[in-house]
Formats: sequence, C-alpha cells, structure tokens
Amino acid sequence: MREVLEVESIKGRTYRTIIYVEVIIKTNPEITVKRSHELTEQVENLLTADFGVFDTKIHVEPSDLNDN
Repeated sequence: MREVLEVESIKGRTYRTIIYVEVIIKTNPEITVKRSHELTEQVENLLTADFGVFDTKIHVEPSDLNDN
C-alpha cells in the first residue's frame, strides 16, 4: 500500500489459536478521513487473509512529510 508511509508499531497477542493485532501506521496528513478509513480496512483485510488475524485495531497517525 503506497499510501502507508510507515508502520510505526505492531503489537500482537494470542489467546489459544486466536490472533489479535494492533498496528499504528503513518500516512500523508492531507488524506481525507474517508480514505484513512479505507486504508485501515485494507490493512485489516490483508492481515486476516495472509495471517489469519482474528481481530485488528489500526490507528492512523499523520506523517511528518519532511521525514520521508
């Protein structure tokens, strides 16, 4: 996903065979709230499809564009 500029952190835990993941991503601060929400859904779907993650929480933070 080109709009995800950085993955700031990933935290995961399991309960028996169930996987829970919390991710903080950084994006361009100028994207809309709607697009931000779409990105979180894409990340959630990817983690579920590729890794069988049961529950995902995605937090979006604005990136400092001067750092990229």
